[in-house]
Amino acid sequence: MSTFTPYPVEVLQKMQNAAGHTYLDLGTGPGVSLALTAATTMPGWVVGVKRDEHMAAFTQDNLDRPGVGAAMEACDAPRPPPPLHRPDTDP
Repeated sequence: MSTFTPYPVEVLQKMQNAAGHTYLDLGTGPGVSLALTAATTMPGWVVGVKRDEHMAAFTQDNLDRPGVGAAMEACDAPRPPPPLHRPDTDP
């Protein structure tokens, strides 16, 4: 039996996420930590931020496939971020 634990899993275990928590991931990558967090914080709010719009779309596609309920936003520090819409409060 392997004792290897992927780094995102180890970090998320130490964070002790729980249902209803809010999680913001800057520089999300392919969305692994967002997907894992969404599975443990729902009905919380999980959002990732990437500065490249194409990578944000790629990550959102990865998150949409299993339907984990996480959202991606594309923004960069020199320009203001778009308004974030919480799925549990916005129509």
